[in-house]
Parts: sequence; C-alpha cells; structure tokens
Amino acid sequence: MKLVVTGSSGFIGNHLLDSLDGSIPFDLSHENAIDSSDITIPDDIMNASKNCDGIIHLAAISRVSDCEDNPKKCIDVNINGTLNVLQAAIKNNINWVGIVTTGEVQWIENDKIQSFNRINNVYGVSKLASELLVDVIGSKAGLKSTIFRISSVVFGEGDNPKKVFSLFVSKSINGDDISINDTSSEWDFIYVDDVVNHIKKSAYEKNESKKFVEESNIFSGIRLDLLSLAMIIKYLADSSSKINYQEHLIEKVTKDDFNKIVTKRKISHKFLTQVKKVIAHNLLAV
Repeated sequence: MKLVVTGSSGFIGNHLLDSLDGSIPFDLSHENAIDSSDITIPDDIMNASKNCDGIIHLAAISRVSDCEDNPKKCIDVNINGTLNVLQAAIKNNINWVGIVTTGEVQWIENDKIQSFNRINNVYGVSKLASELLVDVIGSKAGLKSTIFRISSVVFGEGDNPKKVFSLFVSKSINGDDISINDTSSEWDFIYVDDVVNHIKKSAYEKNESKKFVEESNIFSGIRLDLLSLAMIIKYLADSSSKINYQEHLIEKVTKDDFNKIVTKRKISHKFLTQVKKVIAHNLLAV
C-alpha cells in the first residue's frame, strides 16, 4: 500500500513514515521529500499523491501558542492544507484519507458539535473546521476518510525537548531540579508507537463500513498529574534531581512512593517499559 505522509518530519509523522514501507514523505523539512512539498500549495500535494492508495495528513501548526501568534498561518496550513489534501485525493481517485486532529473536537449522535463552547483557541477552531471539511467535501465526493483524534500527550524518542515529558526526562538524567506549578491538572499520556500502530491498523484494514467518515479517538487511559509524572521519571531514571512544587521539596522517591502511584493510577507494565525506553534513548544521547 503506497501512502503519502504529510508532516513527515514532525514527531509523529517521522515515526509513522519509518514504520511504513514504500511511503512518500511530504514535508518542507524532510530530507527525502520531493522538492515541492508545501501543503498550502494545491499542486504540490496533487502531484505527490498521484498513483497512491491513500494520504495520511499530519501536516499542521500544532502548537497552540504558534497559532495564537500567527492565526493567518494557522488557518492557511491547518484548514486550507486539509482542503488541498481532500481535493488532491478526490482528483487522483485515492481510496482513503486519514486526518490527524485533536481530542478537543468531538461529535455526538445528533451530528451537532459537542465542543463549540469548549474550544477557546485558534488551533482548536482550525481543527474543528478541518473535520467539517472532511465530513462535507469528502462525503459528497464519496471519499472514505478516518478522523484520528489524539486526546493525549504523545511522548517518545525524538520528541520536542521543550515538551513536558522530554523536559522531565532531560532534567532527571542531568540531575537538574524539576519545578512544578500545577499539581491538580491531569493529562492522558501515550507512547508514540501506540499512536502509529493505531493509525497504521486503520490504514491497512479493509473498511467495510458504509459510512464515508469514520472517527477514531486515540488515548491510553493513563492519566497523570505533573507531580506523579515527575516522580515516576525520577524513580525510573534513578535520578538525583529534586522536585519542587508548592513550596515542597522531594529529594527522594522511594519504591513505596513509586508503587503507590502505579497502583493508584493503574499504570501498566507496558507503559513503564515505554518510559524506560525513552530514558535509555536519552541517556545514549548524552
């Protein structure tokens, strides 16, 4: 199966591309991509996707702050880019398109948008508009599509070093103190290979559904606050780092402390193994 992967130099896109045989990278920053790989230029994706079986669309301005700083670019890449992908797929008679979006956007059974009142940033609005384009334009043209909503913080090897998981790992390895301001908010955390496998499974499975648009929510079910995450990473890295939070200081995470978190949060052995893999990978890079 020959697939075009847009956003192939991004964190998830790069992992996905590495796991797919014979797929085509499409990204301005990817060294093996064709010369013209601008998602905002219709002819670029039109030409790149000729004679392909599908397109997995990850190219996006994905940082909320970047979208707030430059909403025009966000709209051009996230909304118009999705439109270009759909039109290329339709013109090139492509069988299937996968669109990666965010868990902020959710549908309910009566086809109204559940999240209109919850979306309060340009990024969320752009992803909502992208989903609506898939539903309206793709369905009318008879294009089979899957919307992948990632409702998690994705972590793994090669992630942005400024993101929270990578930052905690780096600080633990270097023995630097970890400072936490928010100990109440919780996020779902998922390993990048689990996201990739979820997308690949959908791409390769024969879709017998009569629906033109399928929706697939991606999450692990493992929810952690930042303090619990820092303590897990510190323990698994056997780190000398101190954790500062709300005028408290944690100098040592004991085995009992660790086990209490694992039990309370119902953390699987698989998840802990994945965290260890990321720590080991970062150690080799030091």
